[in-house]
Amino acid sequence: MSGASGGVAGPSSIYISIGDKMASLRRGIPVLRMDYRYPARNKYCVADVVAAMDFLQRTLGVSRFVLVGWSFGGAPVMTVGGQDDRVVECAAIASQSAETEGIEHVAAKSLPLLLLHGTGDRTLSHECSEGLLERYRRCVEDDMGFLKLFDGDDHALTRNSGKAEAMLCAFVMRCAGLEVCEGEDEVVLGTCLVAREERVRLMEEAGDLGEGESLW
Repeated sequence: MSGASGGVAGPSSIYISIGDKMASLRRGIPVLRMDYRYPARNKYCVADVVAAMDFLQRTLGVSRFVLVGWSFGGAPVMTVGGQDDRVVECAAIASQSAETEGIEHVAAKSLPLLLLHGTGDRTLSHECSEGLLERYRRCVEDDMGFLKLFDGDDHALTRNSGKAEAMLCAFVMRCAGLEVCEGEDEVVLGTCLVAREERVRLMEEAGDLGEGESLW
């Protein structure tokens, strides 16, 4: 899920790349990049996420989900992750802290949590993710939360998008119990699918950079 403007490319267009890479593995992992009917309105976005999960379960038989959200997208990730037992991992990039009350339920279920944030983010301070991790750790029995701060990077992690993408791919694959087959780490996961100079343009075309979102 993307941010307050909606869209389907994600920060620095990494959702496009992650989706293609996960599907290209020998044991492919289905990926859905979804937009919202009413962006930035968590109640409706949560319903959209659940409907998307229902669709994947009905059409592909998927019963376990990893939710990934950017910026505002952290709110529906934590909300759905805390209330739907089909969710087995949650990840958020440059997440907001508002409307993330579900983080306590995510922790109570001992779901693995990955948080990524740039310390130079002027849209949402990295203190938002630090606060989420602190709240998670207060409620979890087995600490499976991890926060990676990228020094000086912006709201879309433009300087470290490759590293962020690799961490998210590894997070999803670990949940699926998949090991990288010989050659896949270089041929599939190590390939740059979205050129650096194309990342912002694709975000604009996909609707991720409207009035409600900024790279900085």
